[in-house]
Amino acid sequence: MASKFVFHKILALSILSFLLLSSCKDENQKKKEEYQRQLDETKKILLEKQKEQYVIENSFADPETAVRSFLNAIIQSNEKNVEKYSFGREESENILLPNLIGDKSIVANIPLDQALEMLRLRRELGIKRIADSTEGKRVTVKRVIFNPKKRILNRLVGYEVEKVELNVAGKTVFSEQIKLVVEHKGQFKVAVVSP
Repeated sequence: MASKFVFHKILALSILSFLLLSSCKDENQKKKEEYQRQLDETKKILLEKQKEQYVIENSFADPETAVRSFLNAIIQSNEKNVEKYSFGREESENILLPNLIGDKSIVANIPLDQALEMLRLRRELGIKRIADSTEGKRVTVKRVIFNPKKRILNRLVGYEVEKVELNVAGKTVFSEQIKLVVEHKGQFKVAVVSP
């Protein structure tokens, strides 16, 4: 009799466990499908924003000048120029991200709003790190070292910045926060900054 009771108890627990696991699997599947729908919507939106021609505001004639101007704005605590000389939310959404589709980039794995927020946070942290390391000191940009291989990003050309050599108060310091300068038809601008 006791073994029959134990058997029924085990059977009931097994059925309950099975039902709970099935419910969890269904919920996970629904979440995956919703997330995939968001990724598909992001791709659709960004594909619609791809153009043949872009106007990049406050751009420069070459990648090194773009990096130097951006760094000098940070060093001089000129927030207005820091904002002007690098991609903000609007340029990231309308120029950078549409051209990163298919590049195994940030927009391949997260929805648009999250991608833009991540770019913003990383950019702010990168700028803060540069500002903190140069604040109140005499700083000169000695040289900008680019990866020799350019990245073709649909209508843009990407110039990966390996590091920037700075002279900070007489000492050589390397900054690696500026990650990418983009070019479109002779217009160069810092596009990606991160910590």
